[in-house]
Amino acid sequence: MIINDKLVRIDLRGTEASTNTGIKLGQSVDRLLTAYKGHLDSEQNFYDSEERNYTYFTNEKKFAMRFETGRNEIRLIYGGTWEAVQLVEGCD
Repeated sequence: MIINDKLVRIDLRGTEASTNTGIKLGQSVDRLLTAYKGHLDSEQNFYDSEERNYTYFTNEKKFAMRFETGRNEIRLIYGGTWEAVQLVEGCD
């Protein structure tokens, strides 16, 4: 995602890409919660009240990484500036 000519967010689309803790698309929510134990905020998914989003952020909330889930697996991972991660619409 580019805002004001600056790269502010990257969305992971392929299953081969992973986070520094080895989390990939398609993995279970339990694995995510174990990898980032105590470091994730949880909130209701914007589009589906039955699903959750989990957000990992730096202490000063300058940068963040969000994990959107569905049916107990990770469906989307994206990271960047705190502000860009708060946007529910991505770039396709």
